[in-house]
This record gives sequence, structure tokens and C-alpha cells, in this order.
Amino acid sequence: MQVMEVALIFKPLVIATGLFVLTGCVEDAVSGQSGGTGVPTAAPASASCKAPAAVPANAAALLQMINTERAKAGVAPLGLSQPASRVAQAYACQAAGRRDISHTGSDGSNIGDRLARAGLSFSVVAENTSFGFVSPERTISAWMASPGHRANILDKDVTLVGIGQAEGSYPTWVVDFFHPG
Repeated sequence: MQVMEVALIFKPLVIATGLFVLTGCVEDAVSGQSGGTGVPTAAPASASCKAPAAVPANAAALLQMINTERAKAGVAPLGLSQPASRVAQAYACQAAGRRDISHTGSDGSNIGDRLARAGLSFSVVAENTSFGFVSPERTISAWMASPGHRANILDKDVTLVGIGQAEGSYPTWVVDFFHPG
């Protein structure tokens, strides 16, 4: 696997950034669609995914940390989208099950495809993914140290977020940032 760091910013397209803890690789991908608000709930666990019971609490903590970083940068806080959180949770489970943190799903989908399938539309969308971090604190710390992840977190054009987490031997976080439209 080639180690690379790429920052792609295409608006109104998709900005996707995945953090590979074990390989030290940041990979970006591009595509597009999203909307809605609410509180995330734990997705049903599958044979390939252990969704922690603490998903709602962890998502709330991570969102608070994201919004703290945004406030430091003078950027408006993000709201939490229940539909996008279901998308992020499902993808966290899929990625953990495959032990693959790329932004391309097992069916060839990207973040835009996954959000569109959930009935969400968007004008801007970005995705942060990571594995190997078991806590929101460690996750936000790593993302803020990565230029691509940091750019997604501080993007003034996104207004909502969906958050998913899978735990186990391949702990995975997925955060989908977007602006409805």
C-alpha cells in the first residue's frame, strides 16, 4: 500500500478523508448528496460489527469536541443529523467488518451514494474515517493533527454531521459532514 496524503476540496462535491492509524496513510476521495437532524442511536450489531451501546454518548462527546474546535476557529457549530448518523454507523460497521477504512463501500459506493440512498440531499459533503482509536478524545486529537481531517472539521460550508462508531479488534469511527441542499 502506498502511503500518501492528498487534500481534495471540491464543492459542491464530496470531500472524504480517512485516517489509517496502523499504516499512517491519509486517503481522500471525491463524490456527492444529504439533510435532517436528531440524535444518533446505536445501529443493530451484525456478525461483522460490534456497535457499542455508548454510540449515542460517544457521538455527543465527539460532536461537542468538534464544535469546540470549530469555535476556536470562529466557525459556527454543527448540528447532529439522525439520518446521516445511521449512514455513518452502518458504514463504520461495514468498514470494521472488512478491516478496510477506505471511503469506498463493499458495493463500490462512496459517501455521496450512501447518503443519497438514505434519502439525503446535500450541496457539500465530507467524510472523516479512522480506526484504532477507542475514545472520542483520541479520535479528535488525531484528526486535528491531520490537515485533511482538520479541514473537514473546520469547513465553514458544512452545517450538519452524522457520527458512527464500531468497536472490537478494529475500532472504527466515521463522521459524515454536510450541508443540506
